[in-house]
Amino acid sequence: MWKPAPVTDLGKALLYYIIAFGLCLGLAALSSGIGRRTPDIAMFTPLAAVLLMLFVFTRDGYSKECRDALGLHRAGIDGWGWALAVPLFVLGFAYGIVWMSGIAVFVVPGRMGGLPSFV
Repeated sequence: MWKPAPVTDLGKALLYYIIAFGLCLGLAALSSGIGRRTPDIAMFTPLAAVLLMLFVFTRDGYSKECRDALGLHRAGIDGWGWALAVPLFVLGFAYGIVWMSGIAVFVVPGRMGGLPSFV
């Protein structure tokens, strides 16, 4: 039985971007008919691209090794702290630089007021 040659990591990355970009273009073409829900649907295009790539184009999703490599078999709780701390640090640093330089100012909306508007 003929078996296709394995796709390299670069080939898989290019395939993912081609699929994701194609889905976004298709969604943009249909956006006038979809209406206000277009951004909500657009958030799922990366997921759809991964599923199409794994189960249709490369067929890697059917092997246990591929599913284990994705890390979906465990919660990864030991990395959650870093996943929260690093973006907070980067964003805090960037916002701090912008606010201290005077390029932008922090303004609390006057309409809502209180803690809910600050959060």
